[in-house]
Amino acid sequence: MVIRSVSGERTLAAEDYFVGPANDILSTTALRTGEILTSVRIPNTWANASFYFEKVADRNVWDFSLVNIAAAFKVSVVLWKIPASFVEPCSVHHVA
Repeated sequence: MVIRSVSGERTLAAEDYFVGPANDILSTTALRTGEILTSVRIPNTWANASFYFEKVADRNVWDFSLVNIAAAFKVSVVLWKIPASFVEPCSVHHVA
């Protein structure tokens, strides 16, 4: 997480950027007065990964979410296994 202000730039790991109410009841981030989050740096190990985000809310306009989920995943090998226990070789005879 890259954070900027008029006095400069600092970086924080995501686990240090997000804070709970035990740390600060008025904020959910480690931002200080006059700071803004300018970018999020994803490590190179996540290059070519797939990312997904879902927000569930009562409304979609300026509303707090009920729950959020974010996922990042990489697939290195894809194996498709289709159960075929119901398939059986057989002969078909047409009777005229």
